[in-house]
Amino acid sequence: MKNRKNLPVAALRAFEAASRHGTLTEAAEELSVTHSAISRHVSHLEAAIGTQLFEGPRNRPRLTPEGRVFGFALTAAFDQIEDALRLISRGEDSILDVACLSTFAIR
Repeated sequence: MKNRKNLPVAALRAFEAASRHGTLTEAAEELSVTHSAISRHVSHLEAAIGTQLFEGPRNRPRLTPEGRVFGFALTAAFDQIEDALRLISRGEDSILDVACLSTFAIR
């Protein structure tokens, strides 16, 4: 692995969503970004870890065996983080404060 300590969380999240859905388009819809943003994140992640995660034609990519293993591991890791956050939350489930740019909020 080339640069494992500097893997961007956005790239990990983009790949995890793409691996879970099986398509970059559905991952983009889930994360409210463009298809090309997911594609760039996955490409940067592949370059950072030095392993191809998707293969096949650009319009119908499929996970490599390494991509399936990594996707499964990331899904489990993100689920553990979500579970831990739920455990430590103070029961304020009904209130969510969000701060973002207005252009993002519109989308």
